[in-house]
Amino acid sequence: MVFTLHRYIFRDLLKTFALATVVLSGVLGLGVMLPLLRRFSVDPGQVPQLFLYTLPVTLTMVIPIAALLSATLNYGRLSAFNEVNACRASGISMMTLIYPALVLALLVGLATILLAFHVIPYYAARCERMLASDAEKFLFRTIEKKGYLGDMFPDWLIHADRAYYDQHVLTGVVVGQLDHNAKGLMMTRIFSCSRVYVQFDASEGENCFNLRLIDPTVVDNDTGAITKLEESTLSIPFPSLFRDDIKFKNLADLKAIQNDMTRFGPLRDNLLEVRRQLMVEMFFEWCDRQFYHQGFIDMTNPQGRILRVHAGGCELKRSSSVFDLKKAEKNRNARMEPSAIVGEEKSIRIEEYLRPGDRRSMREFTAAIGNLTVAFDQDVPVVMISLDKVTRTTRGESQTYYLAREDFTRLKPPPGDYAVQASELSLPQARQSPLTAWLHGEPSPYLNDKYTELTEDVHELALEIKAELHSRLAFGVSCVALVLLGTALGIYFRSGHLLTAFGVSFIPAALCLITIFTGKHLAVHSSLGVTAGLAFLWSGIIVAAVGNLAIYKLLLKH
Repeated sequence: MVFTLHRYIFRDLLKTFALATVVLSGVLGLGVMLPLLRRFSVDPGQVPQLFLYTLPVTLTMVIPIAALLSATLNYGRLSAFNEVNACRASGISMMTLIYPALVLALLVGLATILLAFHVIPYYAARCERMLASDAEKFLFRTIEKKGYLGDMFPDWLIHADRAYYDQHVLTGVVVGQLDHNAKGLMMTRIFSCSRVYVQFDASEGENCFNLRLIDPTVVDNDTGAITKLEESTLSIPFPSLFRDDIKFKNLADLKAIQNDMTRFGPLRDNLLEVRRQLMVEMFFEWCDRQFYHQGFIDMTNPQGRILRVHAGGCELKRSSSVFDLKKAEKNRNARMEPSAIVGEEKSIRIEEYLRPGDRRSMREFTAAIGNLTVAFDQDVPVVMISLDKVTRTTRGESQTYYLAREDFTRLKPPPGDYAVQASELSLPQARQSPLTAWLHGEPSPYLNDKYTELTEDVHELALEIKAELHSRLAFGVSCVALVLLGTALGIYFRSGHLLTAFGVSFIPAALCLITIFTGKHLAVHSSLGVTAGLAFLWSGIIVAAVGNLAIYKLLLKH
């Protein structure tokens, strides 16, 4: 008899739970999908697939509320029709009656934990792959409809008059590079050209658009300089929706990131930026020592010729603002902060030799002002030297040429310990050692800011992982506490009305959701500390558990 009663109650609980889950998932699922639909112009045929991929995220929020509503409504109906009193009169205890609700609570709690730790990360990765596989179609479809890409790329604005997907060509193109800083959103460079060839590159998981600009005109808003080029290529990363978000990592990935934080993409990129800038400043210091001790340094140009640079020193410029420095980090091939070459008696001399070992130079350049710049091409450092007011003399010619400017580009720097030492900088070293452990002098403001940002990001990521693990577990545990509380409230208020059940169940559900999300935020960003944040995260569940004890004690008493 008891088994039959449990079966009937559990069947009604499942019916109400399933119906509430379907209705709430449909409503909230559209809210989850709409931002993706607007941002990426998803093809209508892919909407069902996108809904399926985003459904686990919706279910994590829906099924605790649906289970709570189901328990409150069904047990409220049993109490309203005096079936609870009849069961107790026949010898069935109150605790026996709530077994079906307890089973539902445990199942929903387990499902919530599985969704959070495994199902959501899996489908988030599939959604990412689906959007990336059609990224080129998204780009052309959006430009065909709007003429521009809107906010698809946070750091770029792309406008085009026409888009030809079959030919992978955009015409009448204007590309603006944006920078987000304390002053607001600024446009740093503008590229304009009549034709652009678009190619999407998904090699090695680095999804990006390669834009080949034909005869572009480049305008630098900082300096006002206008440059005309024959061809230029821009590499624009495709925005990551879930890959670089801790919320969408599975349990194994979270544990792996805890053990090695360079597995997390944004932190790995920040470490790379610090290594690069550290290498640049160590190279400047090395150059300064070389100029002081032997008076010159040797570099190799792309044709294999040796350039011997004679100068009195190498001084890192510190006049550039943080804004100007941060602008360089967005472009992999962008110029880093330059170093001025100080000449002996106000002159800098560069001798060009045909091959290593030659004693006589082919040409000689003399200038009053010179700048040395280090950039990175595919993670390989390259050097550019710019001379102003140059005197050029070629051996064997009696004539001397006077030039306003001479640039030596893509020079291979001489080998040194600076490259090895900078590349060996690790996250533990960054957290424990100051920059003066690598540099002889004071680091630049840019390197200081990036170094501080890196150490703060490491600390914040550790807190985020800890808070994420607690919040996922809290969701599962809250299901058990809320369903049992909803069962007791339904019996106590003796109403089987849907609105009453929804009103009764909404308050404890809202309390748990608010404390979980707020506690998670406090654990990461509050000055109170991670312990206080996690305590607040679990406080809603503790209140629900205390409420369970109080109301069940009251029901058993009466």
